[in-house]
Amino acid sequence: MAAVLLLDAGNQRLKWACLSCSDLKSVSHTGFAGLSQVPSFRTGVADLYEGDCKLTSLSSLKQALQDEEQETGLILSSSVAGSDVREHIEQICRQTWRCSPEFIAPDRSLLEYTNRYDNPTQLGSDRWLAACAARQLVDELSKQGGAPEAVIVIDAGTAVTVDLMVDREFQGGAILPGYGTTIQALGSKTGQIRIDADNLVRQSGIERFQIDAVSLAATNSDEAVKAGAIASVAGGVRYMVDQFQSALNEPSAVCVSGGDAQLAASSLDMPCYFFENIVLTGLAMEADKKIV
Repeated sequence: MAAVLLLDAGNQRLKWACLSCSDLKSVSHTGFAGLSQVPSFRTGVADLYEGDCKLTSLSSLKQALQDEEQETGLILSSSVAGSDVREHIEQICRQTWRCSPEFIAPDRSLLEYTNRYDNPTQLGSDRWLAACAARQLVDELSKQGGAPEAVIVIDAGTAVTVDLMVDREFQGGAILPGYGTTIQALGSKTGQIRIDADNLVRQSGIERFQIDAVSLAATNSDEAVKAGAIASVAGGVRYMVDQFQSALNEPSAVCVSGGDAQLAASSLDMPCYFFENIVLTGLAMEADKKIV
């Protein structure tokens, strides 16, 4: 059975998903877990850069699909990683599957939604797909009680984006530095703050995002930088959500995704939808429109 390959090339990593064409229509009915509930769904993550900024060969992606011996009938991609990465993805796809990827452009319309950006081509395809997918998922989940008119979409990774969808129109939003990006900036742009920025960014675990008076009153530079990065992301997201909410005439749905989703939503005093792989989900929804 023919498969659909979905590629999400972000600033640092490539996320990929492969699923059967016959399962595309079930994507919008999978709720919070998103694509992970689709029977044929397989996924993975590959670093876009290795060592001195060399692109990876995407060998894990090729091997996973070759093991399944599935014919790839359609490749859809979102890329905000630059022309070198895009060319590399195109080359790998043509060599491996004899199929050129179709890169999603943030046009005036996609998935029956409208882009109100002044220049639609300036909008990142990841933001566009995330907003469209969040709108559709909220509509599916709210069928019983009626979906709110407005949806606020937060995607927290290298950058944190906070965007607004009103009805079926993308209104725009804000781009904030992410947790790791903030730490890296402080490490490279300050002379007196002596920190191992790479090590701080690599540290994992929910404790790094603990927000209370004790953890934020840091007594060493490493912890002070972490506290500032936490406050920057959590506070910036809350400010944007508060501003959107105050400008709207009715309550909105708040959707959160990305590797730092929990941090981004940590200061919000409202229920949120948490979606996995929101950009890949948007790609799957678009693929469903293309498969006859």
